[in-house]
Amino acid sequence: MKLAVSRVDGLLDLHLCDLPLLTSVDAAGCRDLDNVSIVDCPVLRRVDLRGKRAPLSRLALSLRGGGKVLGIRKAWYVWTMDGNTLVENRVGRGASIRAPVR
Repeated sequence: MKLAVSRVDGLLDLHLCDLPLLTSVDAAGCRDLDNVSIVDCPVLRRVDLRGKRAPLSRLALSLRGGGKVLGIRKAWYVWTMDGNTLVENRVGRGASIRAPVR
């Protein structure tokens, strides 16, 4: 199952949790998107967050078994733990123990 909300004006928050059939999320071009949280979607493999104007100040993604996140920004932390791809934005939250992965 795919969710496409690309280029939706006025979309500020996108929170997805516990969707066992979700494989792809396309939120590219949502220029108002500020908060994104995607967790507990076991077959999710692709998240598209490309969009230069979107503030995306709060971000937490977990892709079980790995996956691809499009639109990665310099301030985001990307790491792999136990085969899961994790992405988080920690800007404005103080120091982090993790260094950005490039």
